[in-house]
Amino acid sequence: MTEKKFELHPMAYYQSILRRTLPREIFRRQPHRIVWLFVHVFVILASVIAILFLQTPMWLKLILAVLIGNSLGTLGFLGHEILHGSVVKGRRWMLLFGGICLLHWGLPPQVWINWHNRTHHHHTNQWFQDPDCFGPIHLYKKSRWVRFMEKLTPGSGTKRSYLFLFYWFTLHTAYNIFKHPKAFHKQRNRKYGRAYFIGVHLLWLLASIFLSNSFYDPLFLFVIPILISNFIMMSYVATNHFISPTSQSVSDPLVTTLTVRSPKMIEYFHLYNNYHVEHHLFPELNPSQARLIAKELRTRWPERYQEMSHVQAIKKVYQTPRLYEDEHTLKNPRTGEKAETLLSHYFNL
Repeated sequence: MTEKKFELHPMAYYQSILRRTLPREIFRRQPHRIVWLFVHVFVILASVIAILFLQTPMWLKLILAVLIGNSLGTLGFLGHEILHGSVVKGRRWMLLFGGICLLHWGLPPQVWINWHNRTHHHHTNQWFQDPDCFGPIHLYKKSRWVRFMEKLTPGSGTKRSYLFLFYWFTLHTAYNIFKHPKAFHKQRNRKYGRAYFIGVHLLWLLASIFLSNSFYDPLFLFVIPILISNFIMMSYVATNHFISPTSQSVSDPLVTTLTVRSPKMIEYFHLYNNYHVEHHLFPELNPSQARLIAKELRTRWPERYQEMSHVQAIKKVYQTPRLYEDEHTLKNPRTGEKAETLLSHYFNL
């Protein structure tokens, strides 16, 4: 399907076309996916036991710490699909299992639903509305926070920006819990969210200290798992929308979103979280079914469906600024460097 004019379409436009050919069964819940929760809890507990109670050499403790971090990050993906309703039925079960998956970030599942499901999905990459979008460049002069934050982001050219992927999800979670006005339906509940966030991290830190047999064990039980879990999550979050156009009118999921590809084994063990265009088209669809959507998108809209290798996408994130000069141009406010977003050539026609 080739378009004479590059127009933006809402999610419903694509859904109405795709639902005519997609089999209905792919939209069913996938309750078997809950098995991944027990798999990763087992990996985490087994690794913790090996670090604390076995004569484990330092190099193996490091590997186990990375495994813990990977499992925590992957549980974030599982919590994401659970809280979209594609795994278990019933709000209580969703909040229970989703809350367990997000526990290590001190992130209440209700906050995630408000932040991600209700705000990010409805206003993807729209300035001032999407909590995951860094916004327009004119904010740099007006906001002290934006001036501080910009130097931390990939593409800013600063040395500190190379640490971004290892901590940003935790920092962004803290910001949403402590400051974002739409994180809580009732503002009086914010104090409980703050206590939850602080309490989880404090208990985790204290447990890793008091249960440790050596001075270095808290590194393997607390510090490294947090860094790796952030990296796993942010390596996808940063590529989902950071290098895509923004749209202040129609939020077109094929324009504002990118799918990334990795070796099949990585995609499998990361629960197919890489299919992000497909997820924004059908948030209620379990990611395990997203490959069928991708096949249709490549056939019907090859000129606008965006996918690239995960490694290439991360490189591009670090090669481009984070603030928007216009809807398809990114600009560094300190150096003046500019870069075009994906699909920018269509906007210039």
